[in-house]
Amino acid sequence: MKLYFGFFLLFVLSLTSCSERDSVTNHDTVVDVYVSGQKDNHAVYWKNNQLVTLDDTAYISSEVDTLVVKNQKVYVLGSAILNDGVNILNRRLLWINGVMSDLNVTYATDTQDVVSIGALDVVGTDLYISGIIHDLSVTPDVYRLVYWKNGERTDVAELSASDYNNTAMAWQDSSGYFSVAHPSLDSGMYIDTTFHPYVNMFDFGYFHSGTNGLYVFGTKEGHPYYQVVGSDAVTNTDLNGSFTKLSEFASSIYGLHNNKIYRNAAELYYTSAEHNGVQDFQWANNSLYTLEYNLSGSTYSYFILQNGVQKGLSAAGETYKTIFVNIY
Repeated sequence: MKLYFGFFLLFVLSLTSCSERDSVTNHDTVVDVYVSGQKDNHAVYWKNNQLVTLDDTAYISSEVDTLVVKNQKVYVLGSAILNDGVNILNRRLLWINGVMSDLNVTYATDTQDVVSIGALDVVGTDLYISGIIHDLSVTPDVYRLVYWKNGERTDVAELSASDYNNTAMAWQDSSGYFSVAHPSLDSGMYIDTTFHPYVNMFDFGYFHSGTNGLYVFGTKEGHPYYQVVGSDAVTNTDLNGSFTKLSEFASSIYGLHNNKIYRNAAELYYTSAEHNGVQDFQWANNSLYTLEYNLSGSTYSYFILQNGVQKGLSAAGETYKTIFVNIY
């Protein structure tokens, strides 16, 4: 395995986080390593390699794609397939400390259908969920980008079609940031209710830096990019594709692109020699935690590593999706 860890042995810095899922305070303390995923086609997660099975009664299958730990609560967002006896339906499920809610039902009313659920964020003690609804109270069809704060809905914008995709959400200085995309119509960012269009850009997410504030990242003109929200300076690369995850250590920004980790968008920092690639990663507690995989035929195996040392391994029927390191 090719590792470049020498620099952080020289730099042990304390970073202040805006969110426990992003930049973290790096100092020697206790961590719990969470991995989200699926086992035998049902939603689960692992805490320090111990399996936690989530309730998905009545659903054909389910999986976890987002996991955040804050305020001594484990917030888990996932997808499921439901057979209601007539149709096969795609649903979005939320578990808080293992208690499940079907958000397509929980957030629906007599005058609104939940078209999609986009992102989850925990700010202080408040839970934010973003999504798109079909407003049945008006005609012709009206779709709205909305968010729910602790279950209470706020409208962000009226959309021109149902197939807008809310790809990400973040909060900074009491303002909401919402990334939206459409296959043929406008894509861009809403800051509160004001739309900022993109040109040849598509964003996968937001990242709270301990030093520079809020980043937005994804692809620009076909290349991986990121930038501080509100700044005209764009950090772009000559690579093809997107950054799909950011993390931060020692004042450097690390981006995941095509199963490899890049430092400051220009220099390859980490790629696995033993495994086929890196699926997810996070800097925490002066360590690089990586979720890596091997593919043999059509079968995946997954590995959890800390500074290149294996700490966990998937078993048959298990799929690992994301990693989250909780510091306390």
